[in-house]
Amino acid sequence: MGRGGGARDISLPVCSTKEEILKEMISIFFTNGSSVFGDACAMKFELGNFKCEEIKDEGFTLARYITQHKLSKARIYLLSKLEEGNERVSLSNSEDELPSAFELPPAFDSPDHECQSSAILLGSSLERSRLREQQDAEFRESLFRDQQTEIEKEQEMEQFRDQLNKQENLYKARCERVPQEPNLDDPHANMSVRHVILGVKSRKFPLSCQVSSRSHVTN
Repeated sequence: MGRGGGARDISLPVCSTKEEILKEMISIFFTNGSSVFGDACAMKFELGNFKCEEIKDEGFTLARYITQHKLSKARIYLLSKLEEGNERVSLSNSEDELPSAFELPPAFDSPDHECQSSAILLGSSLERSRLREQQDAEFRESLFRDQQTEIEKEQEMEQFRDQLNKQENLYKARCERVPQEPNLDDPHANMSVRHVILGVKSRKFPLSCQVSSRSHVTN
């Protein structure tokens, strides 16, 4: 038989064995145990890998298959042949031959007996390539945002340090313009001012200082 039963997409646990996957696939493509190709009981079934080669690994699991071939999506073929003959059948892309068991996109892709699925495989490769490009673009965008955030934080810290330096320089300049407070025994004048926050503040000034020196203190 050179024609198959289309492609289906199903979800199975990653711990599924070859026998469990075969059972699920047969129930999909051989509804009620039969199809246009014949009865399931008259056929021998095997799993085929993405190269349409029979999977002979007795310890096969879906997880090992995905990990071994570094796949994002497992592509598995249902291979069958009549018990009384040697003609191998690989259920394939004829959607009108078997009723669709699912209306989901295909996870078990079943090409024809010659594995003429290059277009499907190419599409899958392009999808993986696009996905990698999208992930790379998202990573670069995220990295750029993080770098911009760090630059903005550094700029804010630089502005804060500049502001502190300005305040410190202003304070030093004012202190240099204010005369030293005289001793109690020296001639002096007391000056008091009311600060809006600190309240009344008093300080002694030499009698020789000018009014401008006193105004620097009040500032």
